[in-house]
Amino acid sequence: MRNEKNWVVTGLSLAAAMTTFMGCQTAPKDGRSAGLVKDDKHVTERVKESLDSEPVYKFTDVDVKTFAGTVQLSGFVMTQGQKNRAQEIAQHTQAAREVVNGITLKPAITGPTVAPVVSAASRPNAETTIYETTTSSSTTTNSSNQPETKPTQTTEPK
Repeated sequence: MRNEKNWVVTGLSLAAAMTTFMGCQTAPKDGRSAGLVKDDKHVTERVKESLDSEPVYKFTDVDVKTFAGTVQLSGFVMTQGQKNRAQEIAQHTQAAREVVNGITLKPAITGPTVAPVVSAASRPNAETTIYETTTSSSTTTNSSNQPETKPTQTTEPK
C-alpha cells in the first residue's frame, strides 16, 4: 500500500514538472507547424522591410501577409508601376515561393472634394416652389396627328 502511494506521488510530481518545463504548446489552428509559422513571419518582415526601403516608391498603404511561403500583397497604390514594383520586390524576397498581388489602384479623384456653397440669391423664393409640367392640347396637332405638349409653369405654395 505504501509502495502504491509512492508511485502515485512520483507520477503526479513528474507530470507537474513536465507541464511546468515544457509548457502547454498547441499546434496552430491553420494546420501549419510552429516552424512554418515562424518562417512565414520572417518572410513577411523581409518583404515589408524591402517595401519600406524602396527608394522610388512609397508603399504606405500596402499590407503583406504570408501563408506557407505564399506572399499576399493587398492595399492601394497610385500607379500600375507601383503595383508591379511591389510584386517584383516580394518575388525577389528569400523564401517567398509565390506572390499573390491583390493591390488595387487608387481611383482618380476629380473635381472639388467639398460641396459648393449656395448663396441665398441663387435659390428660388423659399415661400414658393416652381414646377414645370407638360400639358396636352387636343386642339393643336402637328403634322403626324399627335397631340402637341406645351410646358407650363405652376407655382405651388409650400
